[in-house]
Amino acid sequence: MLTFTNTSKVSCTLTGYPGVSYVAGSQGTQIGAPAARLTGTVTAVTLQSGSSAFATLREVVAGNYPSSCGLTNVAGLRIYPPNQTAALFVAQNTQGCSNSSDLLLQVGPVASNAAAASS
Repeated sequence: MLTFTNTSKVSCTLTGYPGVSYVAGSQGTQIGAPAARLTGTVTAVTLQSGSSAFATLREVVAGNYPSSCGLTNVAGLRIYPPNQTAALFVAQNTQGCSNSSDLLLQVGPVASNAAAASS
């Protein structure tokens, strides 16, 4: 589950899907395919200062794929909040597939509560 918290003093609105991909190295090089979109209802979520919105994130273990996936060490996730061009980084030491035809990540649209995001 991804959690987006409004840390500013003013309200903001998120609508749609975040962009998510695995990254590696000091330059944050993308590894494999970005997250595919899960089917879900897209709604505008207005966040007051200090409140949060949520999005489902599903990950498949790269070790379940054949050697053709190009198993690669991953430093974390690059996450773009919906309709934003500035990315966030979340450290997560794991493994991904460098072959972009092997989809390891899926993401849902933002929702106003965690229960709605996971349905």
